[in-house]
Amino acid sequence: MPHSPFPARSVLRLLPPAPSRALIVRPGLMLTLLLGLMIFGGLRAMAQPQSSALFLAVTSIAEPQDDIRSTALLLAGGAADATAGRSETIARTLADMHTLVITIDPDWLLDLGGGCEQATDALLYIAQEIGKRREAAPRAPVLLGIGEGTALARLAAATRPDQFKGIVTQDLHRDLPDTCQTALPEAGRKTVLRWHDAATDAASVLQAVRGVRFYPPAEDSTEARNAALVQAYLALAGTDHAFDTGTRAQDLQDLPITLHLPEAATDHSAADTPPEAFVIFLSGDGGWANFDEEIADRLAQNGLPVIGISTMRYLWQERSPDRIAADMTRIHSHFAARFGTQNVILAGFSLGANVTPFYAPLLPATLRENVLGLALLSPETHTGFEVVMGGWLGQKTGSRDVVAALEALPPSLHVLCLYGRKDQYSACPTSPSVTALAFEGGHHLDKNYDRAAEAILGLRLPDAQEARPPADALPAQQADPAPAPSVQTDADRPPALGTVSLPVSLPVPLLPPLPADTAALP
Repeated sequence: MPHSPFPARSVLRLLPPAPSRALIVRPGLMLTLLLGLMIFGGLRAMAQPQSSALFLAVTSIAEPQDDIRSTALLLAGGAADATAGRSETIARTLADMHTLVITIDPDWLLDLGGGCEQATDALLYIAQEIGKRREAAPRAPVLLGIGEGTALARLAAATRPDQFKGIVTQDLHRDLPDTCQTALPEAGRKTVLRWHDAATDAASVLQAVRGVRFYPPAEDSTEARNAALVQAYLALAGTDHAFDTGTRAQDLQDLPITLHLPEAATDHSAADTPPEAFVIFLSGDGGWANFDEEIADRLAQNGLPVIGISTMRYLWQERSPDRIAADMTRIHSHFAARFGTQNVILAGFSLGANVTPFYAPLLPATLRENVLGLALLSPETHTGFEVVMGGWLGQKTGSRDVVAALEALPPSLHVLCLYGRKDQYSACPTSPSVTALAFEGGHHLDKNYDRAAEAILGLRLPDAQEARPPADALPAQQADPAPAPSVQTDADRPPALGTVSLPVSLPVPLLPPLPADTAALP
């Protein structure tokens, strides 16, 4: 470990726009970075002498030439470590895929940050300040650990799991040197957040741990291992990609909330005229993604504030319907005071829709009186109350009967049930007590966001409770015949990275696909 307080470090910097993306290495640029950070964004903790010194642990920064869609904290050994060359290759590759990559020397950070307890906060601080300087969208960073760097990645994940999108590792071993003594997850237990390991499950020490997805290299070569690590990162970075960490409610920090507000209330305060109602929206198990964002934006544009909840985070660990009802009550109480209205619509997509009929009847009677309706988008016939790996693959996620829960709801809770005609797992057409509205396509309702939002907006009308089903709603006895049994296709599940076609006028918070030849990485 160097003894000089200001040793020479090198920063990987992006030059001004050129015909092709150019990255260079210049020694001694870290002090320039520190000065720029202090002038441009300001260091919030200037009273703490260690704040600026933390950036000496940053060995390189690689950024895309255009927009930044995710942030990776790449943790690997120092220059003498065998992973040093691979780290630079990984950083360059991910930078070409709209990723801001901040490479950090774990040993330096542990020494400069004050030890194990402060290391996680130091990581978050570095990501936040550099992200501001680079004008990155406020998104949770991904921990990306290689070799010895996986120790710090595991420590950060265990310490502040709610502050990171997930963890990606490679070369994780039981005998890994670990100054902070972070224990590996126990067999049979679930990880504290989503975890991708770029190894074969048979070779990984995480093979018996729940919540881990494996991305094995195609062969035993550096190029294949790099490709597997990139794939593992992109698959994780693409989840929850629309979740804006800059809008989380200060009094509800333990809940993964993101807000979509009407223009009149973009300062996060109540508008002069209170809205007719607001919406509490539970996402699908892929997190707050494009589908949820598109619906929420349309509702907000029409005057309904939306409190979005990332189910991927909220239900990563199992929560009972009673616990969910208690959390929804807290959310309603907070935002009813903030928006000046008690009226609320309870909405959910996929897993979020599945759990809604279980928690809704457990809400306090005074709250239920103000529920204008339940808006369920693509609920399935059976569910559990936590995110499971099979849910992303089109498999049944639990054994609780959603249709039975819908039938048991009190008549005062009006249910609007939206589903795709090709979605063979939908609970909507088999439940006679709901207003079922059919769409073309499958689980994502043919991406007909306008029609879906319009249907939800109809719940705010005074006669919504007595409204007849829309003309194209399909009662149970008129539902289309179910297609031949088959596993739900990827097209009807959370969108793969780079495969969603969005209007040109909207920002595209998705990462591009890997090159066709993923082994041919730079």
